[in-house]
Amino acid sequence: MKPPKARGNKVTRKTAAAEKRGTDRALAKLMVAAPVPVEPQAARAAVAEWLASVARSVPGKELKRLFAAHPVLTTAIESISESSPYLWELVRADPARLAGLLQAAPEERLKATLQGTFEAVASAKGEEKAMALLRGMKAEAALLIALADIGGAWPLPRITRALTDLADTAVRAAVRFLLRD
Repeated sequence: MKPPKARGNKVTRKTAAAEKRGTDRALAKLMVAAPVPVEPQAARAAVAEWLASVARSVPGKELKRLFAAHPVLTTAIESISESSPYLWELVRADPARLAGLLQAAPEERLKATLQGTFEAVASAKGEEKAMALLRGMKAEAALLIALADIGGAWPLPRITRALTDLADTAVRAAVRFLLRD
């Protein structure tokens, strides 16, 4: 890990991996807007409780750092906890996935997710494995696209294109898998 860097009166840490990914294009940094929770205290408490439950893990520490550095991200996650059970479950289920999404450039991460899953499904051994890969792709892409949408990182046409790319990739991968057998 790199030594802390002073920025004004704030100190931040950047990992070598985060620097390599290009933190200027990281989703967390691109988020510029977030809906305000209807009950902010309850939403804040839900997120704080979840963060405390993962605080000792590496992803938990990284998420805590990201939330401290990006208030818009924090507000977006609080809003999700309050108003979107599906997205909140995706956030809570896999802290490492969330940290990875937030630190990656969304365009590159979506492309890698779709391409990687398409290739993995093509070589999957059995229908159960192929279905699990497709569900994993859907979960990751859904969370990525939702965060880019909610956080104002992507305009509506880009969000629509991402959803279309997700659906197209899922159908192409499934058909290719079925035709292979």
